[in-house]
Amino acid sequence: MQPDHLDVVDSDDLRLPSVQKAREAWFRGDFDSCLGILNRAQPSSEAEQREALLLRARALLRLRQPASVVELLEPVLDSFVGVDEACTARMLHGEAIAKAQDADRGLALLLDLYNASFALNAHTAVRGEIAYKVALAYWMKRDFRPTLEYATIAEAARADIISVRASFLRGFVAAAKEKCHQALALFKSALRGYQSCRERDEDLMELIVVQIAALEVSLRSAHVHGGHDLPGEVGTRVFDVSELRAPGVSRMQIAALDSWLFAFDGERDKAYRLARIAVGLAPSEASRTWALANRAQICLCFGDIINAREFAAEAIVAADRVRWEDLDGEERVALLLLVEALAVTEPAAAIRVMERYENLAVSVDKSLLMHDEIRLWILETFARGLVQRVRGDLHQAWQSFKACTMPHCASVSYGEQPWRSSNSTQLRLPGDRLETITSRLLRFWCATTSPVRSWSAVSVAGARFSSTRLPRSWRRARVKSCGTCSPGETRRRSR
Repeated sequence: MQPDHLDVVDSDDLRLPSVQKAREAWFRGDFDSCLGILNRAQPSSEAEQREALLLRARALLRLRQPASVVELLEPVLDSFVGVDEACTARMLHGEAIAKAQDADRGLALLLDLYNASFALNAHTAVRGEIAYKVALAYWMKRDFRPTLEYATIAEAARADIISVRASFLRGFVAAAKEKCHQALALFKSALRGYQSCRERDEDLMELIVVQIAALEVSLRSAHVHGGHDLPGEVGTRVFDVSELRAPGVSRMQIAALDSWLFAFDGERDKAYRLARIAVGLAPSEASRTWALANRAQICLCFGDIINAREFAAEAIVAADRVRWEDLDGEERVALLLLVEALAVTEPAAAIRVMERYENLAVSVDKSLLMHDEIRLWILETFARGLVQRVRGDLHQAWQSFKACTMPHCASVSYGEQPWRSSNSTQLRLPGDRLETITSRLLRFWCATTSPVRSWSAVSVAGARFSSTRLPRSWRRARVKSCGTCSPGETRRRSR
């Protein structure tokens, strides 16, 4: 069962029980603080002690520490009292087993628990959350049909936040299937559902907004405008990303993604502001590397090479402080973003950073969308192409860039690169000059000294932007890549 929801109370009120303060931190998405409070807590009863154990397990799972949850709950599973409490403990234990040890064993435990919850007449919300955890376990195996089946059951339970999580998971499945417009619609539906919830879960809300922003960047077109400049709009941003907010990975990513949406509008001042805010919201050196690399790329898009060089240099310093081999999340994307920036500002350093990325032995957490998602593959392939170009291997760079677009490509892009799809054999661009346009685009990538987001994000994605909406340097790039000049001529004209 979910932690009992409490009305917001001043955290300085010393009359509040420590476990209650920990609940408040959990609802705020501050899981480190939640664990810190629980470490100092002195439960006044056995019931409160058991509640503290469940709350600790939930926080550890959110922090991607499932092995600690197994160690915490396995010895005390028989101590929980009541059907709902016992089911909740076994549910969290099954999820932790699936994530830390064996996905099949964890799934089997969760399925047995789901069936038993009906015989034991567990609360509807508890059964709904177990169904969601079963769906999550199937998701980790990338078995989409039962994932959607159990996620739909969890949604139908009308269990407040739990149903929103199930809707969010359905969006993950759509994104994994490269049905990006459907995924965007599901994420926006999940956000609307969250806004009507009685309970709060700021971490979940921010994760939903990150996915919306990422797809808005990928699908940017006349039909997908983005919610970055619509404050208060239902289904878009539900809070103002500002320097006044506490640091957080999702908050940093939202600000960074919104900086690109403003950049696509040609609004340099707003793009620069959001890129700066993203750096301030970075909670760790890995996140700071991501934000600084993003800030450097934003500067490059507006031809600001001097500032871009400084921010990329700062990102290198931050990256050197990180033990990347210990991270199993999407933090590693920061290195790929840094490679893109350094390919322009300091090419030799780009080679070193890419080598560091390639040497990472730990794979991405399988519960994350990015574990085997196409967008990560595109970023990796594009970064390799940039490094190959820096090394002077233009033929291999051409092959890497071409792999991002042909022959398998869907109708959206991710930053610089269009997606691919096993069900598609060509780029979905209007007109009968597809092959010519794509060839010139790829040769333009190989010939120029900097990656250009505008042409790939606008033209390859099939967007319908007016050139007057783009920064002047992007309009020049678009004209060059559409022209009849050879790659050599393009390089000379770009100087």
